[in-house]
Amino acid sequence: MINPENLLELAETVIYSKTNIYCSDLQRGILVTTLRGERKTYEQLADEYGYSAKYLKQDVAPKLWHLLSEALGKKVTKSNARAILEQEMRRNQNSSSLEIKQSAFNAINPLAVNEATTSSLRAASTSEAKLQILTHASILLVDDKPENLNLLSNILEEQGYEVRQVNNGNLALQTASLATPDLILLDIRVPELDAYSICQKFKSDPKTQDIPVIFVTALDESWDKVKAFSIGGIDCITKPFRVAEVLARVENQLRIQKFQKGLKAENTQLQEANQELQRLVTSESLTQIGNPYKFDESLLINLEYPDNTVSLDSPFYITRTPSEQLSCEQILKPGSLTRIQAPRKMGKSSLLLRIMKFAQQQNYKTVKIDFQEADRAAYTSLNKFLRWFCANIGRQLQLPPLLDQYWDEEMGSKVSCGIYFEGYLLKQIETPIVLVLNEVNLVFEYLNIAEEFLSLLCFWHEKSRQSIEFQKLRLVVAHSTEINLSLDINKSPFNLGLPIKLSEFNLKQVQDLIKRHGLNLISEDKVKQLIDMVGGHPYLVRIALYHLARKEITLEEFLKQAPTQGGIYGRILRHHWEIIQKKPALSTALKQILMTNESISLEPILSHQLESMGLIKLDGDRAYISCQMYRLYFNNQYQQKENTL
Repeated sequence: MINPENLLELAETVIYSKTNIYCSDLQRGILVTTLRGERKTYEQLADEYGYSAKYLKQDVAPKLWHLLSEALGKKVTKSNARAILEQEMRRNQNSSSLEIKQSAFNAINPLAVNEATTSSLRAASTSEAKLQILTHASILLVDDKPENLNLLSNILEEQGYEVRQVNNGNLALQTASLATPDLILLDIRVPELDAYSICQKFKSDPKTQDIPVIFVTALDESWDKVKAFSIGGIDCITKPFRVAEVLARVENQLRIQKFQKGLKAENTQLQEANQELQRLVTSESLTQIGNPYKFDESLLINLEYPDNTVSLDSPFYITRTPSEQLSCEQILKPGSLTRIQAPRKMGKSSLLLRIMKFAQQQNYKTVKIDFQEADRAAYTSLNKFLRWFCANIGRQLQLPPLLDQYWDEEMGSKVSCGIYFEGYLLKQIETPIVLVLNEVNLVFEYLNIAEEFLSLLCFWHEKSRQSIEFQKLRLVVAHSTEINLSLDINKSPFNLGLPIKLSEFNLKQVQDLIKRHGLNLISEDKVKQLIDMVGGHPYLVRIALYHLARKEITLEEFLKQAPTQGGIYGRILRHHWEIIQKKPALSTALKQILMTNESISLEPILSHQLESMGLIKLDGDRAYISCQMYRLYFNNQYQQKENTL
């Protein structure tokens, strides 16, 4: 008799190969009890998992057996599922000599996957389109156990990947430096160097810093996941290996890597074109004959005033890893929720644009709802708001609205909206849909609508664990951190999904941006002075470089004028001062920070609000001013205020 766990893996694999969706916990629960021969009714299962028996009987179970029937090409029910899966496994075993070799390997290797491995490989194999993108990608495996190396090699080589194996950390560093792989699978327990140190060395070496690193660990193994991701790891695979999961995670990272390389190549080409144009127009041969095309040198570079989203073809976009990589990876996951949060002008919209481009490259449908486009009339009631929301999405998907066919006033607008999504929009579209919600903070101004709408998003994300239709929906929510703190966090999506907190530019990124503006002669000391004045805030840095590149101001003049109301940041400074003046508690907290050059402890809510405005930074629970411009400006404002009293 075949082990039920082997049958479970086969079932999950064929479902994934058909739908590109992993089984939910509830579906797995039904499969486990069925394949183990446990005589549990749907009522008993419903009690165990906290759902209604009707939901299991009429929704989850029928969809599960339908998926298996389609994947296997024969009718599958609860009563015959085990027999049919056993037949399928035996048929696969008899049809492949590779599977016989693998079964023998499994018999002597406790860490190997089960006898369904080879059939799973075949079932989970990628389509021709995927192979065209990823063929010949090279993967470096780092593990001290030969059985693990061989097993992963078999899984990956079967898909056409080029695999290299090493059994210790030092050898991994040498191998990657000599021949750069496209991806690294790094076991958390390797000799000589620990996995964290190896990953840090990869990320500190310019040759290997952009290679995605996936950690490999046993389910019961103790390891520091936060540390692993903070030093540059981007994913994790657990042992014992599930073939479909290994292949999906590897493929996802390779796709993201390809996308980022493409963006980098485009930016390089634009920079080279700008440099060549500058060389031609300022060349000696032209200027000697009274160059008729001579104009202000700053115009040679296609300068953009940084007041809008940075376009996909702009040479001024700076990739911020791992934010962009993690965001792109997240939308590949069924039913995912990504929440991008940052103060105003930190680059949220520009990141959203690139996430949408990546989604379109996966042949996903993309829809963007920007709440700046909503009329005030849309916010007069929850019902009007949700109908506007649904109609807008249907229009972008090029579907007839049909709102009245799915809207039932007696059931309520939230239920009607959910039925419209699950019963209409998601059923009409076969591919995943990436739904991008930008400037969600504008909804917060209408507290009653905000609480109901955000709880609905939260419910849809949770429902994706059971609903195959909602697994198609990939939510990306972007909002300014200057939000209404009276919202109940337990009724919003802000404690769910993957949080992406956009960071400021570091020294290296600012230097890169300076070169893209044609300001190659600014020394590192001068760059540090600029960063000390405005921090690494993308918008503030780009405003400075725009005016410097146009030669409207020198760096010395900029440093003097930046913290004044007459300088280039006057409007921004006045906006912050107006907010501070209206909130006495915030004003008192800001004064305390300005009185010292050291970090201090503040009330958590006050710290959060000041950080949300971009005025302070936090080191643990201690706060300090974010840049010299704010220190100088606010000190001057407080001094003037005291002088007038």
